[in-house]
Amino acid sequence: MVGDIFYRIENERWAAYEEVLKICEFIAMRETRCGHWVMPKDGSISDRMRFVLNGDGRRYAYPSLEAAVASFKIRKRRQIEHLERQLTSARTALDLVEDGNYIVPRLLRITSAVQRTASLFTTTLTNLQWEADMLAMAGAMREEFAIATVPKQQTLFGE
Repeated sequence: MVGDIFYRIENERWAAYEEVLKICEFIAMRETRCGHWVMPKDGSISDRMRFVLNGDGRRYAYPSLEAAVASFKIRKRRQIEHLERQLTSARTALDLVEDGNYIVPRLLRITSAVQRTASLFTTTLTNLQWEADMLAMAGAMREEFAIATVPKQQTLFGE
């Protein structure tokens, strides 16, 4: 309903190592059958209106503070998963470089490119040979069909 309050939890960094949680409040400006258009309650001109869906799924802001906290926890757990995956990838890459496993000889790259080109060329030749065989077979069938179905020549006088 217009005038309802929606909540979103965000984290902010105030100093080099000081993280704080901020409760953002939004006020519903318009209502549709699918959701609400909300604006920050503090009237920040820089923030634009956002659409918040109705229902149980993910959304930008929630009608209760408990739901906003639960959403924040899910967002941060996913952020941790992504960052851990990136950290693992970076550590693996660093280990490979330190072990000297990063060098790929130029000859190997050229050989690989030649193999791909040869494979493509072979496939093209195979396709062309198949088309030629089909055309030859179609031509032979056309000749057989034409010979078998040629009617006897008749003249106007029945001769």
